Amino acid sequence: MIGLLISFIKTGLFGVLLNDNNIKTILLCVLLNDHLKRNYPDKYNEILISISYELIHFYSKGQIVYNKFITQLKTVIDANPQLKKIINDICKKNVQRNEIYQIKKDAIHIKRYTDNTETYFEPDKNSIYLFSDNENAIQHKCVNRIILHSQPFSGKYEVSKVQFMLVEVKINDVAYKINLKTDKLNYYIVDNILDLKFFKYYLYNYQVCKLTTEQKDAIDKIVVKIIDQNVNTKEFEITDDKFIIIKKDDYIY
Repeated sequence: MIGLLISFIKTGLFGVLLNDNNIKTILLCVLLNDHLKRNYPDKYNEILISISYELIHFYSKGQIVYNKFITQLKTVIDANPQLKKIINDICKKNVQRNEIYQIKKDAIHIKRYTDNTETYFEPDKNSIYLFSDNENAIQHKCVNRIILHSQPFSGKYEVSKVQFMLVEVKINDVAYKINLKTDKLNYYIVDNILDLKFFKYYLYNYQVCKLTTEQKDAIDKIVVKIIDQNVNTKEFEITDDKFIIIKKDDYIY
């Protein structure tokens, strides 16, 4: 019987991964488990429960030892600036670098951010820019996006405490939901300006509503409905000159 089973398994995918000895061991364990379960059910359950408790105990002790080791290792690394720098440099190699986005109508141009003194793009009053803080995404649990309107750019920013319960954009009497914070991105940054250019970018880039380029360009104002953090429902007319500014604990219009 075992010989037939071995022959069958060797002809399948597992045959590529397992040799004869491994297959025999696995099959013997399966058959032994079935034999014990059928002929000694009470003893089988007792042994199974005992093993389960031992595994839980072993896991708990292992977790305690691991946590102590990590704490001691962190203390050693923090006490050695040169070692800490080497480890940080290694970790940064696997982190996506910060970026600057230029949003100009339908075109999105991306460049790697290096410092706040460079001019990354040709000046254009019809563009907005997004600073994407990719390097601190793990710390903040998402990528913070800072909306900018001029150069040079600064990588310094402050995360707002504001978070709207609902944001809806109305176009041609149709409401579209906007998520300014998701598991991946956050636009709730102090001094971020939510103007017409930004909402057009969001609607078009995230395909919230299907507008042609001509239809999008023809929009000169939109109505934004907000249920804010204080459960106040408000509607704002948004243009290039009328916009919402996110502040630390509130917002202004």
